Amino acid sequence: MIAREDLLKNKPLIIAGPCSVTSREQIFSIAEEVQKSGAHAVRAQLWKPRSRPDSFQGVGESGIPWLKELKEKLNIPIVMEIVAAAHLPLIAEVADVLWVGARNMQNFELLKEIAKYNKPVILKRGLISTVKEWLGAAKYIGEEKVILCERGIRTGADSMRFTLDLNSALVAKHDHKMPVIIDPS
Repeated sequence: MIAREDLLKNKPLIIAGPCSVTSREQIFSIAEEVQKSGAHAVRAQLWKPRSRPDSFQGVGESGIPWLKELKEKLNIPIVMEIVAAAHLPLIAEVADVLWVGARNMQNFELLKEIAKYNKPVILKRGLISTVKEWLGAAKYIGEEKVILCERGIRTGADSMRFTLDLNSALVAKHDHKMPVIIDPS
């Protein structure tokens, strides 16, 4: 299980998995490798927010039975991103940890819906969000359930997708006593 308290004690947390689940075979193969590697949880995205409408958006609801079977057979915690409030009841059936992506960090209506579930929530920092805005979003969910995730900020450089902002991660962790993880992808 992923314990928020462990992160506050500086214990590492490794979550690994595909950008998007594409088939039962794919997620089982990857989850088995994730488990063998000693990682703590598998990431399993059924719905993917994409910048382009012609990009693969995920397998959606059809992947829920695969994840139920995966959980039963491998007993590995599953982390899933919430893209829309309508998906929450389905995702809550299989996910041990809910994940709010950077694009939805300030989708306050979605955050209010997520707050209704008694599950840990990973909250990724928005692409141009301040630490104050990030912490404000955590309050919508309930800070006691939130694990902050720094994934980098957008800069003017075309050579990099995002620039990791370790200073903000440290401010959130040390000044505000919030658990923080880093997304190196």
